[in-house]
Amino acid sequence: MSYFGGQPTNPFGASTPKPPILKRQVPPLPEILDMATLADIRCSVNIFSPATGEIIEVVVGVEKRKFHVHDQILRSGSAFFKTALNKEWKEGKTRVVLLPDDAASLVDHYVQWLYTGKVGVTLDNGKTDYATLAGLYCLGEKLMHDAFQDRIVDAFVSGTREPNKNTGHPTTCSFPMKDVVDDIYKGTPKGSPARRLMVDMHVMQGTSGWIDVEHPESVNHEFAVDLAFAMMQERAVTGETKAKHAELNRGIPCSYHKHGKDGVCGGKA
Repeated sequence: MSYFGGQPTNPFGASTPKPPILKRQVPPLPEILDMATLADIRCSVNIFSPATGEIIEVVVGVEKRKFHVHDQILRSGSAFFKTALNKEWKEGKTRVVLLPDDAASLVDHYVQWLYTGKVGVTLDNGKTDYATLAGLYCLGEKLMHDAFQDRIVDAFVSGTREPNKNTGHPTTCSFPMKDVVDDIYKGTPKGSPARRLMVDMHVMQGTSGWIDVEHPESVNHEFAVDLAFAMMQERAVTGETKAKHAELNRGIPCSYHKHGKDGVCGGKA
């Protein structure tokens, strides 16, 4: 083979044939990869990192259990912490916030949510720990953290849509009962979205066994009045009632969110 003249030739004078170009057929992207299976870690460059700023010591309960949380993440959603950590207040100067009347276990869940967006309330049997959710919602009321409360509402609704682990049947889903309802009513004001959620779940899914008729004195009076009123409203079905109940049946808890000042639903973000 000669390379004189700039072109490769073989000894017999014939030009060397070029090898064929093999083209691989590439299927369209959706056929290669289902985007729903990706764990996409990208986010806006403007999203703040919670692991910055000073560390705040939160001392909780009679046992004085200590939690160490970044200042910025405490302030980000809680109006309570935002105010308490203002430099003109004692807590703002000492960087120590005391919560003597609260349960350390609930604050533990709250801090877990602040950093991970999750709360550990799924029991070994697959059911949801509604008692803890009720406590967390009431904690959110005290801390004035609307977005946190909205996510707790989502957890309530998600729990009611999980079929029984043993039967797999959706009609055996578990629902929040008397003790949970009582806790919600103790820790929230009149008109609270969580109160409305408890009432509507009883209206839509409840049976006579949900009410302790043998011990009527134990029934929460405020809840009983709200439930009776809601049942009467249900008889005179309105378009708004139909729409709200249809949403809840589909697992959409938007009607029970606070949404914050901007009115944007954080569950759709």
